[in-house]
Amino acid sequence: MHDFLRTLLTGGVVLVAAIALNLAVQGLRIMGWYEFLTALSGQGASVFSRMRWIDPVWLFLLYPLLLGFSARAGIWLAERWIG
Repeated sequence: MHDFLRTLLTGGVVLVAAIALNLAVQGLRIMGWYEFLTALSGQGASVFSRMRWIDPVWLFLLYPLLLGFSARAGIWLAERWIG
């Protein structure tokens, strides 16, 4: 039962982080994964030539890094709160 609760809490932290990050990039007009995959399916590889420099940096470096940090934070919280 403890493993289930720890996993649920960690997943919840990652989910909240992902929602917050997606809202932030939407407000900053940075390309998110939905927009990228939609453009990729419609335009093919030419989508890369239309991206601003921040878009691939966000998608392939910053977003995974921040989600990884949120997972670590979720694990830390779960260890403290649940044991």
